[in-house]
Amino acid sequence: MGERVVLVDADLRRSAVARAFDLNGGAVGLTEVLADTITLPDALQDTDVPGLQILASGATPPNPSELLGSHRMEQLVEELSQRYFVILDAPPLLPVTDAVLLTRSADAAVLVVAAGRTHKEALDRARHPGEGWAPRCSVPSSTKRRPRRSTGSARATSTTAM
Repeated sequence: MGERVVLVDADLRRSAVARAFDLNGGAVGLTEVLADTITLPDALQDTDVPGLQILASGATPPNPSELLGSHRMEQLVEELSQRYFVILDAPPLLPVTDAVLLTRSADAAVLVVAAGRTHKEALDRARHPGEGWAPRCSVPSSTKRRPRRSTGSARATSTTAM
């Protein structure tokens, strides 16, 4: 059997992970664990994927950056990493500081971009947004397919490693 994985929805502004896995994401999750109103085991949700658990985002807090940059968040990631391979799903890098704050607790970062849509200047800013951002790995990628105008079929876009 493979390694146990926990996917943490750390996008506290526009959560998508619970919805993608058809789980209850707004009731309890990361926000409540960080506020110590629920225990971590009570907040983790099982999925249909063997070995994968989800820590949904929970309720939208008034101070997402403060919570994600807190010492309690660092402790939580450390606690999770004792038992799981931890994946933090963060919000977009440029509009808010949340993702930069989360890299302090991460071993590596994956930067996902939309091929054919992301401008080079935005990618350059994302790769070097300021102090505290120290990705050890960043990979632009696209998971979207672009339809061909003539046939209506789809073609995959390329992926480039940095």
